[in-house]
Amino acid sequence: MPKDEIGEYAQKLLDRVIALTQEVDNLRTAYRIMRDRLDANAQELFIMEKRFSNEAKLVEQFAALSTKAASLTEDMARLTKNEALIQCSATSHETAKDLDEMIAKFKQGHRDTK
Repeated sequence: MPKDEIGEYAQKLLDRVIALTQEVDNLRTAYRIMRDRLDANAQELFIMEKRFSNEAKLVEQFAALSTKAASLTEDMARLTKNEALIQCSATSHETAKDLDEMIAKFKQGHRDTK
């Protein structure tokens, strides 16, 4: 066998090394693609979580304000001595309080799971 030629066994080993090198490169490329996708998804989730938190704060503020407004409406209705208006405002006040309590329980449950 001439000096420039390699044996069949060595050629098979070399071919295998080349194939494995290509496979490693393919895996490296796939890893980069997946990492980039995960990073993009994580950024989207972070933005969505921030929006959700902001909206939750607005709902919480609305619930507190609606409770106060319903309480004032109930007080004003008592001054009119209109029984239907008093009943309606009392129901509105109870509903607003229930919403406020429900949000408080949700927040507490959310804190407990962190």
